[in-house]
Amino acid sequence: MGRLLYKPFGIVFSVLAGKIAAKLFTAIWAALDKDASDGRPPRPTEPNAPVGKAIAATAIEAATYAGTRAAFDRAGVRTFHYLTGVWAGPKPPKSKR
Repeated sequence: MGRLLYKPFGIVFSVLAGKIAAKLFTAIWAALDKDASDGRPPRPTEPNAPVGKAIAATAIEAATYAGTRAAFDRAGVRTFHYLTGVWAGPKPPKSKR
């Protein structure tokens, strides 16, 4: 039941995490790539993009999105638990003691 109640909050947190991750990645890439005139990371499908830069940009982007999403998911579940007393994530296994 708690997971169902949390679902709308989880969706909002996911959207916020995506928006913040995009801005965070743009800032990170601008700090890392001083050569780029427009500040955009190279895409793997661009014909003139260096292979190393395209792979590095994609890897950093994925790590940024995953880390931001995990932080928002964790903060959202903990806040929901604090406010309602219901844990919205999977239940921990029972102790065999």
